This record gives sequence, C-alpha cells and structure tokens, in this order.
Amino acid sequence: MILFLAMFALLQRAEELRRTPTTLSCPAAVSKILGTAYEFGAFETSCPTFPFASLLSASKQQQHGKRVVISVGCNKGDDLLRASRIYNPRITSTIIEKHKDAFFTKAKELGAIMSGKTAWHLLEGSCGEFHSNQNEIDSTSQEGSHVVALCIEPLRRNALALKGAFHQSVPNPKELGFDYTIIREAVSDHEYTTRFPDLPPGWEQASLTGKHGPLAPHADMITTNVSTLPKILQQVTASTITFVDHLSIDVEGADVDVVKGAKTLFQEKRVGFVEFEVNSKGSWVAKGFSFGNFINDFDAWGYDCYFPTNKGSLIPLTKCLTEQHKRTRWGNVACVLRGYLAADVIREKALNLIALLSGELTTPWKPSGSPTNSQSINSDLF
Repeated sequence: MILFLAMFALLQRAEELRRTPTTLSCPAAVSKILGTAYEFGAFETSCPTFPFASLLSASKQQQHGKRVVISVGCNKGDDLLRASRIYNPRITSTIIEKHKDAFFTKAKELGAIMSGKTAWHLLEGSCGEFHSNQNEIDSTSQEGSHVVALCIEPLRRNALALKGAFHQSVPNPKELGFDYTIIREAVSDHEYTTRFPDLPPGWEQASLTGKHGPLAPHADMITTNVSTLPKILQQVTASTITFVDHLSIDVEGADVDVVKGAKTLFQEKRVGFVEFEVNSKGSWVAKGFSFGNFINDFDAWGYDCYFPTNKGSLIPLTKCLTEQHKRTRWGNVACVLRGYLAADVIREKALNLIALLSGELTTPWKPSGSPTNSQSINSDLF
C-alpha cells in the first residue's frame, strides 16, 4: 500500500511538471548576440508580422467558446478585424477589405485631408498595411469562436468613421459571431479629463504624451475622457468580461502607461496575449521607465515576451535582456501568458532560436506537419 501511494505521488508530480510551462532562458553568449543584433539593427520589429495564427494551428490546445479582442488606439479598425479573425475565420479578408473602403469613404466625408502625409497615413498606415494584405493571416483551419471586440479610440472623427465603417462591413454582427463596441476614450494609468486635438480620421500620431504631429496646432481641442483599461471593462461590459484573449496597444509613446493602468489584469493572469509599442519617446523617456524592468515585470506576472520581427521571426526577451536593450528603439513587443493557447509552440520556436545561436542545433524550428521551409537559417533567425 505504501509503495502504491509512493508511485501515485510520483505520477502526480510528473503530471504536475508536465503541465508546468517551461520558462525561457538565454545563455550569456546568446544574450550578447541578441543584444548586439538589436543595437545594430540586425532585425526590425517596427512593422511586425506576428505568426500567431499559424502557431495557434500548431498548438495542441483548441480554441472554443467566446474570445475577447481589444484594441487600444483602434485607429482605422483593420488591425482589430485581423486580430479577431485569428479566432473567428468567418471574418474573411473580403470583410476586412470592405471595412477599409468604407472607412476611407467615411473619412473623406468627415474632412480627411487627401494630400500629403495625412493622405499617406489614411491610405497606407505607418507600415503600409491599410491597403495591402502583408499582415493577412490564414485562420481557415481553426474552429471559429464568438468574438467580443472592443475598439477604443480617443479621436472624435476617427470614432465616427469607425462607426460608419463597421456598420457597412459588418451589418449582421450576431450572425457573424462578432460583437463589437466602439469606445471614444483615451487610456492611461489613471482617470482624468484632458483636451485632445480634433484631428482628421486615420491620423496616427495623436498621443496623451502631447506629441500629436504637425496638424495639431491647426486642430480644435475637445474634451476627452481618460480612463484605465480595467475601469473601461467594468463600465462597458458590466464586468461580464473576465478574461482578455488578445490585447493590442498602440498609443504613440504612452503604451507603458496603459500597461501600468492594467497591471491588475496581468497580475491576475486575465490577459492571454498582449502586443505594444516601445520607443524612445513619450512616457518611456518622460517618466523614466526601464525597458528591462518592464520585461521583468511581465516575467514575474507569468508572461514570456518577444520581439516579433518584420519577417515573422520571434526574438526572445524574457531572461535574455542585455545592457543594449536599455537603449530603446522603435519596435513592438508581444507577451504571451504561459500555458495560454499557443504559448507552448511560441516558446518552442524561441528556444530553438536560442539553441541555434548557441550552436546546439543547425536546423530552424518548424511546427510539426508544416511544409519544408526554403528560407536560409539567417533569414529564419532575423
């Protein structure tokens, strides 16, 4: 009987270890390689193509039920639709294209400037993605989930254009399994009221940090509410949202303030995947935030963080930071809750990169069952 109990305890411990997510870890030599590569711009993360959908397909975990997708700094809304499509393939590329056209038409009605830099932002976006499919995803292999989407946008005319565009592109949201809400508020680390410029639709430079771009001096200033993400969730959904699957933050230098205001959500592990911008402006500089400490906080909260590169690779950050990373450049970071959906596959890809750089492997990682990758190792790395 004692032997049986001992064996049972060992089996329980083995199962517990099997379920415990493996954390990232970089040898010092690999950290040095990554830090040097980052400092000298060997890889770019300014316009990433995060392969979340394909990695989700390779994951053993299946998605089902309701999924919550939130975009803070929703702008034109196309990124929100792309993120939602990861979980609900009924949001087709045709719907996304229809939304783009509808937003463009509504923006012209609301006084968007059709020349110069404003037109470029409106038509292309900072990464040229608005009228292209470079960030298009293939989620056709996934079983569709019902998506609840929050589009949080402080610009008045942007919010109006978004309302018209979504109404045209998604006329029957219930049938599509896509419930969306447009919220005209700014998001930060505390609640207050501010004056925000009434800039043209599609303009991407407005920020709570006070840097609104060259058109701001000519724009009227209007009263805008500023709140925290947890407070918005309470007000809009009457606390029905208990977990956020996909959180995207793009608020021009104030991303760190949004994360700080949503700290409890991360501490309570109520966010599965989050992506945000880092740069050398806004709150990162004005409030003296340390990028290294920021990543360490996510590690303590139970998240692994990566640089998703413009070529679709994943550069590990958690336990891989060096002194070079303190000199922040414009880029994007993605953090995944350990144990959430594709987190195991994402980590496996990053661990493979570490093994490649340390000389333990010579073949880039591929999801099981994926076609042979014709890219070279260097291309696959960065």
